[in-house]
Amino acid sequence: MELASRTPLVRETINQYISTIDILTNNVMEDNKELLDILCKEENVDAVFDIIDSKENLVNHIINDEFIPKLKDLAEDKGLEICGNYKRNWVSDRYPGAHFQKTGWKFLDLAFQFESVGDDSAVSVPRVAV
Repeated sequence: MELASRTPLVRETINQYISTIDILTNNVMEDNKELLDILCKEENVDAVFDIIDSKENLVNHIINDEFIPKLKDLAEDKGLEICGNYKRNWVSDRYPGAHFQKTGWKFLDLAFQFESVGDDSAVSVPRVAV
């Protein structure tokens, strides 16, 4: 352990091994129970519901403001243009997806689409159309 205290890489590797062993042996269950106990306290219930209610806004923010700009940059790097306005509600749309075109492609474009299953949208089926 003395070597670990002097060598950050060794120390971090040991910590990762310990964390992995905890996960594999279900020792993280105690942490989850502790978190659940905190969340179930009467003074925290309103905050828990606020977090649950903001899930859709958070997902849309991540997709609209973080993912789509990076996707546009990637498309431009590959000589493609992303078509349409992608600032929208990705959670409630029935078939969310993206559509790309390239100058010179007359009858061809590239699109992908996700079909929401159920009300949760946690399960989606990817589709690729060319």
